[in-house]
This record gives sequence, C-alpha cells and structure tokens, in this order.
Amino acid sequence: MSVIPIGTSNDFCRAAFSTVHLKTLYTRLANPQIRPIDLIEYDNGISLNIVSLGLDTMIQIHAQKLIRRWHLPGRIVYPLAIAAGLAGKRQFDMRFRFDVVDEHGAIVDATGDSRFILAAICNGRYYGGGFNPAPKASLDDGRLDVCLVDSLPLRRVLPLIPLYKKGRHLGHPAIHTWTVVGGELTADIDPLPGNADGEVFHRRTIRFHVLPRHLRFAFY
Repeated sequence: MSVIPIGTSNDFCRAAFSTVHLKTLYTRLANPQIRPIDLIEYDNGISLNIVSLGLDTMIQIHAQKLIRRWHLPGRIVYPLAIAAGLAGKRQFDMRFRFDVVDEHGAIVDATGDSRFILAAICNGRYYGGGFNPAPKASLDDGRLDVCLVDSLPLRRVLPLIPLYKKGRHLGHPAIHTWTVVGGELTADIDPLPGNADGEVFHRRTIRFHVLPRHLRFAFY
C-alpha cells in the first residue's frame, strides 16, 4: 500500500515521503522502497497516522464544514478552523491508563485523571495541516507516542500553538508525553470527541494498541 499526496494537507506524507511534490513522486513510482510499518488499532477501527481527542477534533469538524461549503485549500482551512475551535469548548475531562515503555524497555502502567485540551495518540508525526504533536514518532518502531495538553486559559494557549505546530512543545509544563504500546481513555461525563486520520467519532471509552510492522508500505 501507499498514498498519493492529493488531500487537504497531506500530513501523513510529510513523515512517510522524502517529498510531497507530485511531479517528483510520479517519477519514482516504479522504484518504491517497501518496508512494514506500524498501525494503531482503536476499538473496532484502524488508524495509519494519528488518533486524537478534544480540541483538535473540534477543529477537524470545523475544517470539514469549511471544505464542504467553500472548497478552500488546507493552508486556509486550518487557520480558520483553529480560530473557530478556540472560540468554542476547549476543556474535556477523562481518566487514562497507558501501557508505557520505560527507559529499560519494560512495560509499566501509567494511570491518572486529566482535564485536558487535546490528546494525540501518534504513529506518524503530523496532522491538522502540519502540526507536529510527536516529533520523535517513528512509523516502524513498534511503539506509539502519546501527547496530552493540559487545560489552559486562552492567553496561555495562544503562545503554545506555534510551538505545537513546529514540534517544539516537548518539555513545556502543560505538555505530558509517553511512549506506549496501548492504553485506554474514558470520559468522566460527556463522550469524548475524537478522530482517526480525520474520521470523527464520539465515545465514552477509547481502547487502543499498536500493531507492530503490520502493513507493507511503499515509500518514495
């Protein structure tokens, strides 16, 4: 399997390919580098790139509405969708349990409660028009990177946005990250708004785990 970057923002291709320039890619189609990559299995679905929850899903919903109505390109759609998302609900409550890979390679439990803005379960590195929640993520390491952003007032969210887009947010006191092989997230009250590679869902509980080297993928 492979993909051709003719979507709204081609985020997965940014991590998988050496270029997203179509004319260059067309000259390479006969000579792919084929190797297996990981996938994310969540409940009864499969994700190639990123499963995310919270504000970024609300932004995705706004983006889809803009695309359907106005047929705008991604570079215009996502800034407008971000503005609309920030003006709406930004706080979500959940409990989580992760199967974390510690520094020695052992699997340990991490549990907690969170009042958060967004959470991203990442196989790839980019989503939402070039945002980079997991700059260290790899498509074929048998692990997933989780990024959780605490609930913050708007005045503190705004300066964090450019850092999150460039992948420079790691180490920020409101950012929490784990390397995991699976886990579970449960809403305290209302179903969590989520999306898997842009496909929106609302659920009280989301269970996920990595499928190591599960798909033969053609790189260019």
